Amino acid sequence: DDLQAMVDEGTLGEVVILDGFDTCVLQLMNGDVDAVMAGFDIVNSYMKQNPDKLKVIGDVDTYEEMGFAVQKGNAELLEKINAGLANVKENGVYDELVKKWKMS
Repeated sequence: DDLQAMVDEGTLGEVVILDGFDTCVLQLMNGDVDAVMAGFDIVNSYMKQNPDKLKVIGDVDTYEEMGFAVQKGNAELLEKINAGLANVKENGVYDELVKKWKMS
């Protein structure tokens, strides 16, 4: 629902749900998807294994320590994700989600 809201706002493109983070990373490195989202420890582990192909972006400031991984060099998508995150923080959606999911 939260990702769909970002799609509806125009801050995120099509959302694809895949089985398993290995599949997500493989699709990201193959260029089949533009970004993936998972727990920070998982994302960071894959980033360390593939430092030339993956990059962790965004601030980690949630209880769940979530992060986004974007193909290295994809500055356009990085800007869109950062703008979307700034937007949901500015419009209060971020705080609503933190409260809803008891992440603080």
